[in-house]
Amino acid sequence: MLVKAVISLFCLVMSVFAGCSSSQDRQMYHLTGSVMGTTYNIKIVTSRSVKPGGKELQQIEADAIHAMNQVDSLMSTYKVDSELSQFNSAPVNTPFSVSTKTYAVLKAAIGLSELSDGAYDVTVGSLVNLWGFGPDGKPVTVPSAAEIADAGRRAGYSKLQFIGENRSIRKTADIYVDLSSIAKGFAVDSVAEVLEQHGINDYLVEIGGEISAKGQKPGQMDWVLAIESPDSQSRNVHRAVSVKDGALATSGDYRNYYERDGKRFSHTINPKTGMPISHRLASVTVVHDSCMMADGLATLFMVMGVESGYELAVKNNMAVYFIYRKGDGFKTRFTPAFKQYLVD
Repeated sequence: MLVKAVISLFCLVMSVFAGCSSSQDRQMYHLTGSVMGTTYNIKIVTSRSVKPGGKELQQIEADAIHAMNQVDSLMSTYKVDSELSQFNSAPVNTPFSVSTKTYAVLKAAIGLSELSDGAYDVTVGSLVNLWGFGPDGKPVTVPSAAEIADAGRRAGYSKLQFIGENRSIRKTADIYVDLSSIAKGFAVDSVAEVLEQHGINDYLVEIGGEISAKGQKPGQMDWVLAIESPDSQSRNVHRAVSVKDGALATSGDYRNYYERDGKRFSHTINPKTGMPISHRLASVTVVHDSCMMADGLATLFMVMGVESGYELAVKNNMAVYFIYRKGDGFKTRFTPAFKQYLVD
């Protein structure tokens, strides 16, 4: 459901185990690979004597990969045997017991739906699939009004209920839940938890553009990231930001889209219209304590648009950075809470 367009400005070495730098006996190691249909990059900083390629570093990466694969096996709509896929195939009005992790993510997602009056809604999976952004791929033709209306009737977050017994949920209609707008953020949080269990308190975790950063790099330097310019023809840096002990996620409409009959269709679906979004907003970046929440909020604001989104963000003291189209270029707007993260 989302395109993540955040890149790092620092030492993005693509080797599997690479020590990047050291300062005051603190060494940085880089772990990278593929997971959840995307890539991961993990940077850890420690003063412990950790041998590149050694057993301790291998164990850290193994535990991190296990955490990411677990989220994928629970929440992927591309895996027919995932917990979420099994729920989507389950009969209506039948209690379905889910894991603690899936239950927590679903609860957070419904909270975002309530916050946005339905602008964010993970039950729009039928619409996401209809428009060609699900497991079945792009449609040959643009969906008809009747098809959109039919898929829309099978959406609505109020149709997903939490029973509370053994973490059970049920659907009151044939909804299709798609957690792709929030699951990667949750996976980032899960990896961060793994690192801290290993005693690592200075790190950066990035999965498909979702980022969690804590502590500092060697040399007492903060983690510096970049918001990408929303230009589908390039990957230029739009603005540098510094995040310490927080998470950052970006959603945009300029990577994952297709064109039919000269019209562009974005992967982000407006639940209220059943259509891909089509407004001025090109990119939204959110900083939050939780990467899961930053991930979901980025999509939420992307659906709402710059005016309504900015108003909601300010009302709730959220750190949000909007990039929107004006004429042949781009303009920006950010909330007061985001200002502290900007790098001059």
